[in-house]
Amino acid sequence: MKELIEQFRAFDDKGNEHKILIYQDIIETRTHSGTYHTPGLKEAITSTGLRVNYLGDDTFEIAVTRQRLRKR
Repeated sequence: MKELIEQFRAFDDKGNEHKILIYQDIIETRTHSGTYHTPGLKEAITSTGLRVNYLGDDTFEIAVTRQRLRKR
């Protein structure tokens, strides 16, 4: 199961706005004492479905186009 944990606007060098969505896998574990939900890996995508890589310091890159974005 994936959960939307964050969304924000990021801008490219030309000033174009991109909406970035951060999803996190939620891992369900069942034991004799109950069911637990553990946060897993995070995934960033644009609102149009393109994968986004985190480069650090509020900088991101759209994987397919290699276009750099900055979070403001």
